[in-house]
Amino acid sequence: MRETIPPRFRKNDVLSLFPTFVWRSQLAEDTYGPINRKLLALLERLTEGFAAAPGAKLQTEQHLDRMPEMTELNQVVAQAVESILGFLKIDHSGFVTTGCWANIGTPGSPHKMHSHPNNFLSAVYYVTAPDGGNVISFHDPRPQRAVISPSPREMSAENAGKADLTVGQGDLVVFPSWLFHSVPPNTSEQNRISIAFNFMFRQFEEVISPPGWKGRVRLGD
Repeated sequence: MRETIPPRFRKNDVLSLFPTFVWRSQLAEDTYGPINRKLLALLERLTEGFAAAPGAKLQTEQHLDRMPEMTELNQVVAQAVESILGFLKIDHSGFVTTGCWANIGTPGSPHKMHSHPNNFLSAVYYVTAPDGGNVISFHDPRPQRAVISPSPREMSAENAGKADLTVGQGDLVVFPSWLFHSVPPNTSEQNRISIAFNFMFRQFEEVISPPGWKGRVRLGD
């Protein structure tokens, strides 16, 4: 008679601890259509017709949000950020845009891996995202992961070192500013155009920077 081996485990759980969130919103066409037409006209004027060599990348100065053509997009992005801070249940006294600029990636142009220091949330809005120029890659933020890196039998979200997110025209992607990301080379024959944002809490040094605990020994009034 074959011996029956009793189960050694009563229960097995796989726990997802400390998740990293990336939020993607798809604007309605009747919302992003007018926004994009204004932005394309603005950027064509600022860049004198997107003149750049193949493989090059053009970036505006970092206060694009002050241009009147940005008013509606600013409102849409701010609404998304407010919703995300609510989802994270963060107590704050408001936030400000600390930087906003346009990225114009010509055919062949990549964007190397980077993060956005000294901010809490960052965002990318896609004015154009042609096939071959419609991916943003997010990289595993755990540097120790590469210490031992066996070859996987099959690639999956659980063993990958990066995640590629496919985007489209009118998409808004928001992510933690510390999360490293990159853009693969634009293999299309069209320009990839996006608007980047950085956000930080208003009055950070007054409201959030002070210690969150109270001492028991008073220092006087």
